[in-house]
Amino acid sequence: MSPQNTKVKLVNAYGVFEGHPEYLIPGDVHPSELGQNILANLGNEALFGSE
Repeated sequence: MSPQNTKVKLVNAYGVFEGHPEYLIPGDVHPSELGQNILANLGNEALFGSE
């Protein structure tokens, strides 16, 4: 299957999180509540477009 025929979307969360330590739980790699909301919005935009 060629890449043009896949339904997989690649989303760059690193670029969104870069420079925003408040998006991560302090001392951890997991997103904070705010970071979880950012990831959810990023995923929604990738799947459904922005409003």
